[in-house]
Amino acid sequence: MVKFRQLFSFQQKEIDAAFKNSKPKGSIAGLKLLISQPSSKPQHGKLLIITPKASGKANQRNLLRRRIKSIYYEEKLYTKPIIAILLVYKEAPKLSFEELKNFLSKNLK
Repeated sequence: MVKFRQLFSFQQKEIDAAFKNSKPKGSIAGLKLLISQPSSKPQHGKLLIITPKASGKANQRNLLRRRIKSIYYEEKLYTKPIIAILLVYKEAPKLSFEELKNFLSKNLK
């Protein structure tokens, strides 16, 4: 079983390579998803969540990150060995848990 923390931790080289090789996968109001194939063959996928200050107050950003991580782990979206980059915009805190779940499930399965 994969440890929760491993799914969301990155080194700077991994982030640079992921952005260099990323392609858009899907978007809705407030979220944009990029997909990248990792340079090595990992056993599980990873998710990088980028939430700038413009996307809301700290408690809103933290709630959004916790929800996204929960969905990613509970729905086992890490089974595909890809790196997913989720860009968050200021409309994102208005999304419900179900909307987030539908968006991530549809684009990462």
